[in-house]
Amino acid sequence: MDIKNPHADLISDYLKEHKKNAYLGRQEPYEIAGKRVSLDVIRLPSNLLYYNIGNGRFAAELHEFEASEGCTLKPEKPKDALKIEDLLLKDKTKTERTEWLKKDLARVGQLYPATITHDGYIINGNRRAAILNQLFKETGDPKYSFLETVRLPPDVSSKDLWRFEAGFQLAVELKADYGPVNELLKIKEGKECGLQLQEIALILGGDNTVDKVKQKLRVLTLVEDYLRYFGQDNRYSNVERRVEHFHNLDNIVNRAKWNDLSPEQKNLVLHAAYHMIHDTDISHLNFRQLNNFIKDPKAALEFANKVLIASGALNESDQKKKEKDSPEDKKTEIVTLEPSEDELKKLEEKLISPPPESTEKTRKTEGDDDRDPFETPAKATKTTKEKDKLKEKLKDIFDTTQEKITLNQQKNKPNQIFKRIESNLTALDEIPITQLKAHKTEFHHLEELFNKLAKKFR
Repeated sequence: MDIKNPHADLISDYLKEHKKNAYLGRQEPYEIAGKRVSLDVIRLPSNLLYYNIGNGRFAAELHEFEASEGCTLKPEKPKDALKIEDLLLKDKTKTERTEWLKKDLARVGQLYPATITHDGYIINGNRRAAILNQLFKETGDPKYSFLETVRLPPDVSSKDLWRFEAGFQLAVELKADYGPVNELLKIKEGKECGLQLQEIALILGGDNTVDKVKQKLRVLTLVEDYLRYFGQDNRYSNVERRVEHFHNLDNIVNRAKWNDLSPEQKNLVLHAAYHMIHDTDISHLNFRQLNNFIKDPKAALEFANKVLIASGALNESDQKKKEKDSPEDKKTEIVTLEPSEDELKKLEEKLISPPPESTEKTRKTEGDDDRDPFETPAKATKTTKEKDKLKEKLKDIFDTTQEKITLNQQKNKPNQIFKRIESNLTALDEIPITQLKAHKTEFHHLEELFNKLAKKFR
């Protein structure tokens, strides 16, 4: 951030004119350029300050709002400042914390100073400033129109600014209300500011190590790739409750077996995993089973193809054509399926621009409280029944693949296989015939397999 700004002169002039009331007679310690310094705590009118939530606890929310509105909010503009203030006060994930802080500020006032850049951008204390503004509007009491803060020198580097923000907001004992995505974004910002990963890990504290910081950066890369895949760039709220899934996915793609797949195959499996996260309610613990899929590349690719076809990301007829066109001498190889350029283009258009007739349906349901929080505009065109059907289909593919891999692992243990078959047949026998009639085809297929197996014992 450029901290040399004419607005800094306005703040300096105010401090000169109101020296007696502006300086509160106490100081706070800071580390700047590797040296410890003590800075004055001052009292400034809120109208001299700017919100700065692009790099803090509300970074993801700001990016998402700007993406949905198609604009960039500038805190220097009064109308944009009000929108930012609204984001700070109405964030649903922090409602309880905000209400508690409001009551505390009204009861005892501001106990801890905020921190601002030399030209008035708040780098710690944005929510407190928003609450004080709200209290001033509600009560008219002038004491709420001021913010107690520390003003940083004009020559503070971007690295030091990051250290301050991260130290205030990401310290282990203070980050309870810091969302998992915002933590990842903050770490990425630190790296982009030129900080070494070791220093970032030290500032984060707790059990954070360089390796854990590296993993969190990889997780953010997966999150952002996932959002791009569904045409949802910067819509971070879509993954706020799914970050643990991406930690599991990172563990999977960084195992040795993952490198047995070609780049094309990796994309297939990765995109299938994205659809499992997006289109089902699979728990992150169950999602870990994908790691077993990778141990059996052929099963993993079959799983990926089935998931992508069921989701509409791949065309089943193209898959069959590829299998048919495969050379005879390569029939034992794993068949991969890549969408054509035309298919990718159509899919992209579908994800970004839903059909006109579906847009009206989407608009009508925008206020529904039970709307899927992970849906994309394209997914919003599906009815609840269609989404439930896809969810069950994908979960069935997942469970079937898991069962198949388990059986493959037991090939050298026929006794266990017989026990599983006996258990499953016993369960089927207890189901009423009225329910079984719908599965007549599956029954006859099993019958053929049993007859084929029985010949081996004759």
